[in-house]
Amino acid sequence: MNRPMPPSLREKVILIYRSPVSFRLSLTLSWTILLLLTACRSDSKSPLEPALFAKIYTEVVVQSSDSTFADSLGNLRTVLERHNVSREEFEASQTFFQDHPELWLDVFKDVEENLKQLKTEREKESPSNP
Repeated sequence: MNRPMPPSLREKVILIYRSPVSFRLSLTLSWTILLLLTACRSDSKSPLEPALFAKIYTEVVVQSSDSTFADSLGNLRTVLERHNVSREEFEASQTFFQDHPELWLDVFKDVEENLKQLKTEREKESPSNP
C-alpha cells in the first residue's frame, strides 16, 4: 500500500533536489531512492537496528557524494565491512523500512541529524572565510 509522504518530508526532498549540490550527489540520491522503491518487499523483522542502519546509510550517502556509480557500490561494500554487516542484512533492512514507512521516517530523521552533525563538525574544522 502506497502512503503519501508527510508534507514536511516531501518539502525536504524537494529542497534537496533544488539545492546547488553536485550532479554526482543528485545522481547518487536518485539511485538510492530508486533502489528503495524497487527493492523486493518483505514483512520480516529488520535484521539491523534503526540507529545502525541510519549510521551506515549516512556514511554511504556521504562517501557516494564524491564518487562515480561504480565507486558508490565499492563504498557500500567498505562501509558494510567496517560495521560487520552483510549486504543481505543491509538490503533486508532497506526492504523492511520501505514496507514500514513510519519507521523509515524515523530512520530518515536520524540520517538527517547525522548529516547536520557532520556538517557542523566540518564547519568547525575548516578555517572561516572573512
